[in-house]
Amino acid sequence: MRTRNLYYLLTAVMLFTLIATSAQAAANWHQSTRVGPRFRSGNQILAAPTTGDFTDIGAHFPIVGSSDVVWGDYNKDGKLDLAMTGNTGIPTPDLATVVYHNDGQGQFTLDSSANFSGTNIAALAWGDYNNDGNLDLAHTGNNIHDVSTVRLYTGDGQGGFSEDVATNFPPFFMGSVAWGDFNHDGKPDLLLGGPFSGVPQGITLYLGNGQGSFTQATHIDLNAGQLVVGDYNNDGNLDFAVLWRSQTDAYTSVYMGDGHDNFTLDQNAVLPGADIVSWVDYNNDG
Repeated sequence: MRTRNLYYLLTAVMLFTLIATSAQAAANWHQSTRVGPRFRSGNQILAAPTTGDFTDIGAHFPIVGSSDVVWGDYNKDGKLDLAMTGNTGIPTPDLATVVYHNDGQGQFTLDSSANFSGTNIAALAWGDYNNDGNLDLAHTGNNIHDVSTVRLYTGDGQGGFSEDVATNFPPFFMGSVAWGDFNHDGKPDLLLGGPFSGVPQGITLYLGNGQGSFTQATHIDLNAGQLVVGDYNNDGNLDFAVLWRSQTDAYTSVYMGDGHDNFTLDQNAVLPGADIVSWVDYNNDG
């Protein structure tokens, strides 16, 4: 039963992810991939009324290629805002990372005060890594010179961000990033992954101390794509699903966390390869 449920949770035909937002249950159409070529993302927000049908609310955004988008209330006004990164200038590169402020009425405004580095083949994740109650942004991707970087931006809870130059992560080409407290110390940790691209990358867990410093812990040697974190077996420890490739095929695997920054491959979770992966309780069984 567990394998069959996981199949539906991590479906191979998932080409977009609909993420519920606030009272209007708006959802963002996010099309990208963590393994292989990146696709251009959609630029619409769809609202879902109680009927389950989706309607374009007219909040349009630039077309962004090789991109990622994430929801988060970065200014603590109780309304989910949208961070976006990628290439807005296809075929001539124009890399950008921006935040759109949500007024809660279906209107989104570009926040020009939020200054981030533009990236391509990118990934984003909101998290409060310094435990000050304000959302911070983890950001991986390639700059205009095609150099891979991992950056952390500290949020002040009022819309301002500053890059934390003290953090020193290795570059992750086509990287994926996710936050979680993997060792139950109450401090957010950072999980980074990337495919083999001339140099080994794989998956690495960095344990946070809650004050902005990180220590490398677990490393898994895997040609990794997108990572998503969740407690799929309800044991209270964070697990993760990962898309990855061998020399001949694509796969989706699940690694079980033990709460002490160690992970074990779940041999029973035999899942097909995919372009995008996400956790969801599709049958409302908790």
